Amino acid sequence: MSQGSNSSSMRKHAARLALVIIALTSCYAAAAQLAIVEQPSEFTFQAPVPLGAEHFKLLPSKRDFHLMASVETEAFDGVHVLRSRANPSVTRPDGTPMSSYPESLQFRVTASALKGDAPIGEPTKVSSETDMNQYLLGMRFRLKVFRGINMQMVEPTATQLIGVPPDQLFEERVYRVTFDTRDVPLDARLVLEVLAPDGERLCRFHLEVL
Repeated sequence: MSQGSNSSSMRKHAARLALVIIALTSCYAAAAQLAIVEQPSEFTFQAPVPLGAEHFKLLPSKRDFHLMASVETEAFDGVHVLRSRANPSVTRPDGTPMSSYPESLQFRVTASALKGDAPIGEPTKVSSETDMNQYLLGMRFRLKVFRGINMQMVEPTATQLIGVPPDQLFEERVYRVTFDTRDVPLDARLVLEVLAPDGERLCRFHLEVL
């Protein structure tokens, strides 16, 4: 066999070996990632359950305000969650299994332009000629329930303004918003949407149990 033939054969062998190494590396990486994903997580809810905060700038007034949301439903207090692909579970504080959300969920949403409480970060710009007091008084809410590719829209059964009465000028408004969530299974993903007075969606707050 000529030296040229040997060289060509060796190059082909090296190329095949390189492909095998790449394939094995990809398999090991995928297996490692899968192992990370499948690691069970365990935690206990404590009411109120914070859902986050968002920062905004109202134009053209250039006034900053922020929105904060939490779940106030006492039925979540002490609920224990085990997230596992093999055997997920949710139990109440007394140890009994829990398979669906409480009959109603109560959210507390604070809309505030008071200084000193705004989240850190670049604010999202929104536009309205309405003054800040009226803007914060005009917040609206809705809940989206996701299961796979299916989505159900839920309107509030009650929206209550708590704290400072609406007829008094103030730049912080606190809402208590209640939704009917009976028969909603715990594997559903809930998204609370906060809408501006003109109906524009300002932000979303997510709640997932499993």
